Amino acid sequence: MMSISVAASFVTPNGTCVASAAENVSVLDFGAVPGDATDDTAAFNSAIESFDGSTGTVTVPSGTFNINPNVGIRLKSNITLSMDASTVLEVNGTSSSEYGVIIVRNAQDVVINGGTINGERARHNGDNGEGGHGVKVIDSNYVTISNMNINSNWGDGIYLGTASDSDEIYGSNGITINSCKITDNRRSNISIVDANDVTISGCYLANAYGTAPQCGINIEPNGKDGKVPDDRVCKRIKILDTTVDVHDGIMDDYYGQYFGFSTHYYPSDKSVYTAYDLQISGCTFNGDCGNYSAKKCVISNTNIKGTFYDRYETTLNNVSCGDIWQDSNPYASDGVAPQEDPIHQWIDEEKVEAFVTRLYEVALGREPEDTGLEDWTNRLSSGQAQAVNIVQGILGSDEYSNKNKSNEDIVNDCYNAMLGRSADPEGFSNWTSNLEAGMTMEAIFAGFVGSQEFDSLCKSYGIKPGTYVVNEARDKNAGVTKFVNRLYTQALGRPYDVGGLNDWCSQINANLSRDNIMNVSTNGFFHSQEFNNKNLNNEEYVKVLYRTFLGREYDAPGLADWVGQLDSGEKDRDGVMRGFAYSPEFGEIMAQYGL
Repeated sequence: MMSISVAASFVTPNGTCVASAAENVSVLDFGAVPGDATDDTAAFNSAIESFDGSTGTVTVPSGTFNINPNVGIRLKSNITLSMDASTVLEVNGTSSSEYGVIIVRNAQDVVINGGTINGERARHNGDNGEGGHGVKVIDSNYVTISNMNINSNWGDGIYLGTASDSDEIYGSNGITINSCKITDNRRSNISIVDANDVTISGCYLANAYGTAPQCGINIEPNGKDGKVPDDRVCKRIKILDTTVDVHDGIMDDYYGQYFGFSTHYYPSDKSVYTAYDLQISGCTFNGDCGNYSAKKCVISNTNIKGTFYDRYETTLNNVSCGDIWQDSNPYASDGVAPQEDPIHQWIDEEKVEAFVTRLYEVALGREPEDTGLEDWTNRLSSGQAQAVNIVQGILGSDEYSNKNKSNEDIVNDCYNAMLGRSADPEGFSNWTSNLEAGMTMEAIFAGFVGSQEFDSLCKSYGIKPGTYVVNEARDKNAGVTKFVNRLYTQALGRPYDVGGLNDWCSQINANLSRDNIMNVSTNGFFHSQEFNNKNLNNEEYVKVLYRTFLGREYDAPGLADWVGQLDSGEKDRDGVMRGFAYSPEFGEIMAQYGL
C-alpha cells in the first residue's frame, strides 16, 4: 500500500484538524481506475476501511470514476475524502428511489473536499420517489463539504437529516457547506431536515426542479400530528454570501416551490415552527423566498429579486426585495394564499415619519430634509429597514462625524436616540470608557438594540427594532478590547492603531483560553518587530515587564534581582518574561477584564 504524509489539513467546525499529519492513501491503490467505465465503488470503500478507527485521508486524482448509488461511498469518522478539482464521480443509473452517492452516517469529523458528483437523474429508471441524494448526512456531527460541484441527482443535492425521528439524540450537528456549486437536482439543492448548527457559505445553487419543493435551500423537519417536536426543530442555521437562481419561468407558487429558500409551509398556526435562529446575510436570491415557520429569522444585506413571503415577523436589515407579504396567516379558508396587493396594515406612516424626524432632531440637531424623510419612511414602512438601521445610518453619517463630538456627547446621543432618555451615571461611565478603549458606536448599537427600552420605544412608533451585528473585532467584547488597549500602552508605550487592535482582539475572541491570551501578551507583543526595534537594555526591559504584567513600577530589590539574572546569563529574556506573565498579579489583571 502506498502511503505518504498529508501536506494540507482541513479543520472541522468543532476545531478538529482531521487530516494533518495523517496517513494518506489513494483510491488507485485499491483498484480504482479512472475512465474505464467499470464500477469503482468498492475501491473507494476499501480505501476508507483501510483506516481502522484512525484518522486518514483518501485521495482521488483527476479523472472519471463510476459509482453505484445503491452502495454509495460510505465515509466514517475522522476521514477526509480529498478529490482533485477535476475528479468526476459519474453515478450509474438506478431504479432505486432511496440512495446516497456519498453517505456520512453515524460519524463525526468528516471532510469532503473537491470533485464533482454527476448525478443519475437523466439515466434514472422509473419516475417514483425522491430520496436519491448526492451527499447524504445522517445522524453525524462536524461534517465539512467544500469546493464540490453536485448536480442532477434524483432527490436533493445535499440532504442533512436523521435515520429516526424518535429521540433527541438523532439528527446531525455542526455541518459546514462551503464554496459549493449545487445545481439541477430534482427535489431541492439543499434540504435541512434534522440538523443544528449548519453554515452554508459562498455557494452557488441553481435550477432545482422536478418534484416538490424544488427549492434552492429548504428547511423541512418532519412533523408529527400537525406539529414539529422541539427536538426536530432545526436550530442555528446560517446562510452566508450565497447566490441562488430559481428554475426559469416558475414564480408565485405561494407555498415555497421554486423558491430561493423556504421554511416549510405546512403549519396551520404560528405556534408551530420548523426552525429557530435562522440568519441569512450577504446573499442574492434570484426569485421568490419564504419564511413560513422560522422563529428568530434575521435577513441582512441581501437581495431578494422576487416576492418575500413573511409569516413569522422576519427581521430585515438592508434587504432589497421585489415585494413583501407580511401576514399573521397567509392562507385563506380554501388553502390558497391571498393574491391581492401586499399587505402592510401594521404600519402607521405618520408614526414612522415622527420616528425619523425625532432621530434627525436628536442626532443632527435639525429637521429632516424632504428626501431623507421620504426615503427612511418608505424603507421602514416596507420592511426593508428596521429602527436600528436608521439609527446607524444617521449616527454613522458623515454629517454626524463632522461634528467631532466627544465620547461623552456620543454616548448621550446614543442614549437619547435609542432609549429616549439621558444616560444613567453607571451606563454613561461604562460606555464612555468602552469608546476610549477603542470600541465604536457599533458596540453601543448592538448593546442597546436588544434592550426592553429600545423595544418599547420602537413599539410606540409602530416599527420593528431589528437586530445589529457588529463588524469589527474590537466591538465584540469590551473586556478583550480594553485588555489589548492596555497591552499597547504598557508594552509598546503608545496608543493602539485600529488595524492592530482589531487583529489582536480577533485572535483573543477566537480563543479565550488562558494559554492563548498569554501567547498574545508575551510572544505577540514582546516578540514583535516594533518592540525589538526599541533595543532596550536589560534594566529597561524589566521595567516594562513590571508595568505590563504587575501593573506597577518596579521595586529596587526586585529590579536588581531580575536584571542580575539576565546579565549573568542565568535566565534569558523569555524565561524572565514567563516569571512575570504567570504571576498572580497578572492573573488578577486579566480577571479585571473578565479573562
